[in-house]
Amino acid sequence: MPKDVVETGRESAPGSDAGRRSGDFRALAELSSDVIVRIDRDYLVVYVNPYHHRLTAVPPAEVLGKAFSDVGLSSAAVRLCEACLAEAFEQKRQAAWEFDHVPTAGTGEVVHFHACALPELDVHGSVETLLLILHDATVQHRAQQALCESEQRYRSIVEANPDGVFALDPNGRFIQANAACAALTGFSVEELLQKSFTDLCAPECLPAVRDFHSNLANNSSGNVLAALIRKDGQRVDVLVTGGPIVVDGKVVAIHAAGHDITALQLAQAQERRARQLAQAAIAAKDRFLAVLSHELRTPLSPIVITAHLLESNLTFPPEVRDAATTIRRNAELEARIVDDLLDATRISRGKVHLHLAPTDMHEQITRVAARCQSDLRAQKLTLTMRLRARAWHVQGDPTRLQQILWNLVRNALKFTPADGRITIATDNDSPDHLRIDITDTGIGIKPEGLPHLFDRFEHGDPEVTRLFGGLGLGLSISKGLAELHGGSVAAASPGPGQGSTFTVKLPLLRDFDPAGGEARSADSDESAVRALRVLLVEDHPDTIRTMTRLLDSHGHTVRTADCLAAALGAAAAETFDLLISDIGLPDGSGLDLMRQLRAQYALKGIALSGFGTEEDVRKSKDAGFAAHLTKPINLKELERVIRRTVG
Repeated sequence: MPKDVVETGRESAPGSDAGRRSGDFRALAELSSDVIVRIDRDYLVVYVNPYHHRLTAVPPAEVLGKAFSDVGLSSAAVRLCEACLAEAFEQKRQAAWEFDHVPTAGTGEVVHFHACALPELDVHGSVETLLLILHDATVQHRAQQALCESEQRYRSIVEANPDGVFALDPNGRFIQANAACAALTGFSVEELLQKSFTDLCAPECLPAVRDFHSNLANNSSGNVLAALIRKDGQRVDVLVTGGPIVVDGKVVAIHAAGHDITALQLAQAQERRARQLAQAAIAAKDRFLAVLSHELRTPLSPIVITAHLLESNLTFPPEVRDAATTIRRNAELEARIVDDLLDATRISRGKVHLHLAPTDMHEQITRVAARCQSDLRAQKLTLTMRLRARAWHVQGDPTRLQQILWNLVRNALKFTPADGRITIATDNDSPDHLRIDITDTGIGIKPEGLPHLFDRFEHGDPEVTRLFGGLGLGLSISKGLAELHGGSVAAASPGPGQGSTFTVKLPLLRDFDPAGGEARSADSDESAVRALRVLLVEDHPDTIRTMTRLLDSHGHTVRTADCLAAALGAAAAETFDLLISDIGLPDGSGLDLMRQLRAQYALKGIALSGFGTEEDVRKSKDAGFAAHLTKPINLKELERVIRRTVG
């Protein structure tokens, strides 16, 4: 290769081909943004282009003729460059390398150069000079460094990830996997790279995994629950989440992470099992309470009925009738305890169903007051009613609302000593609420007992429990029922020995016209019931005997049966106006009896049972019974139901 320019003063003859080539080279070199240096075999600079100032602040003219080591590079860069230049001289071939340099001129930032030495041969084929080109590759180098650092960070994150992170090619074969993925599957990374993901999947999950892979291959993200078979044969449940890697609009790979949820699945299975066991235990408890209720209520029925017959018979001495009243009252109290147990369970499980209707709360208060007259007389207490509310109708379940009031009044009766006073007052302390205050002059409540007063099985004070007994359910039930009506119950007391006040607040029925449709109570019609022919079906001997006496005393004609077959036979032989039947019979169900008698004879019926849950009542109504009464029966309620049933 001919020499183009010798900057030591020797130039090609003007106008010659060599001269023209030398001029062309010089023009191109001086326009170049690269540093271009020509070096002879003595490592002297024979040419440098103007861009040399990227290396040093020395003008190019002052560099000519100097040793290459004086061009302004660092000693380390000079040693590297001279070694590469020597190789180019000796090998007569191009040499390339890279190095960093901090220019003496400029900002002091490191410049990364790509260096290239091109041998220039003389006419004899010997290397006469080297053309050194230094290209500023700082931007590319920094980008490459950033890319390497990013890749290293990515690899570090992937390797540090406790989940199995992997990548698949579009055909589903592994192309990358971290150590956690190897630990998860039991295969080494090298072994995984020879497999496809579906090779690890249990047969039953293959359809879902293939759908997952198909979606990802079509540029969608998603997840799938996969059962993987480890190298040791163990099964692991893995939640795989993945997405596509897209280049130029084409899915080139799939990245994914698998999270081992085997322990979670096991825990969830154990939780489901525990929940099933708990539900079974609750169901068993409910069945036990229902059976216990039935077994306790059934013998109470003849006691209550007999006591009522004795206390209403004016031929007996007063002391006998008083004793009968005591027996009846305490038997009804036992029944109330059973009811409280069942109600507390229903409320805690959200299984209380309200039968809502416009309800006159002043009427409910009056009924509760009438109901407790015998207790007031026995305990020498005075009850005062101050019904001053301007609006007193609410939307509620009359039976449950009366239960709220009765529990609170009964609480006052229990804790108020002889010659004490109980006051029931109503008011409207806000336009949209009815306030009912039940105040007593009883034993009062300690301040520390108030926060726990409405907890189940609590009286607020252990000493109170010891002295007065009771389950501690009435207040909890009242609070739960009030809240079901959108209301509240609260307690206040100045302290021990200073009485207490229980306040019920209920939302008023808006825009209510009392003349337009207030719910009439079951006992609003007190007219006498005509004598009826009653078929009484009951398998408890004492109950059937006392019920017969009770119905006889009201002028009804009673035919009894102690089983389903006997009842059907009686109905076939005689005509009856009313069926009163137990639900549980030795040879069948009172529900089946009601269905048959209703279908064959259009007979009306009243269910009488020791089972009294909401479900029991619903089944009775579905079977055709007009009403469901729970043992022991309330005699006035029985009269009201008979009146309502037969008209």
